[in-house]
Amino acid sequence: MKTPFKDSKIGQWLKTNVPSAINVVENFVPAPIKGALELVKNLISNDPSLTPEQKEEGLKLAAEQELEMLKENLAADADDRTNVTERWRIDVTGDNWLSKNVRPMTLVYLIILFTVNIILSACKVEIDAYSLTTLRILLLTVFGAYFGDRMLQKFTINNKN
Repeated sequence: MKTPFKDSKIGQWLKTNVPSAINVVENFVPAPIKGALELVKNLISNDPSLTPEQKEEGLKLAAEQELEMLKENLAADADDRTNVTERWRIDVTGDNWLSKNVRPMTLVYLIILFTVNIILSACKVEIDAYSLTTLRILLLTVFGAYFGDRMLQKFTINNKN
């Protein structure tokens, strides 16, 4: 769970050095997020009442908070990836035919739709842009998940050895 903005290091620093700014930021942002940190950096940089040393300290704390948020996001992404991979592994090792084959069948279906789209385009048949965009996004997502996950697994296994 994310720390409330007022309890973060940068929030504590703002409370001490720029009390009016913490009230503004805290009312709009419950937890530190990138946009709020950009706002805080601007407030610190443009506050005439702060000394250059205070500005440097505040900007350094904002940068540290940004780095901490990035680490949290990367950890959450890695956890999500691990959970997805584990679910897929359970599907493949299960005894249900459909759960083992739903991803390959989806991939084949989308490739067929894409091929039909190419043929229809060659025959000058118009297809609405929304459908093409949706097909493109689905195909890229399924390809990325299907082949990208396998590549990531091989890369991870090779690096462990």
